[in-house]
Amino acid sequence: MKIFLDDIRNAPDNSWVVVRDGHICMNLLSTGIVTEISFDHDLGDDWCNGYDVLCHIELLVWHGAILKPIIYIHTDNAGARNKMVLAKKKIEEM
Repeated sequence: MKIFLDDIRNAPDNSWVVVRDGHICMNLLSTGIVTEISFDHDLGDDWCNGYDVLCHIELLVWHGAILKPIIYIHTDNAGARNKMVLAKKKIEEM
């Protein structure tokens, strides 16, 4: 499954499943069926954003609960993008 995590934008094509909520995304990731994921940071929820979901992926991969998905970052939030890129690199190096 390919997830496009974004509260506003639509996916670039029909091969992506659009998910608008970080908590729903984390639940899907925990199943192990997510192979690719593209991230927005700001999800309209003050206590779960794209970075939080990346941290969840890191924990799942660290504990061997899931295989590393392919990660893309499409957020327009420049400040958050840098933090998300670092998290992505950390996951890729695991």
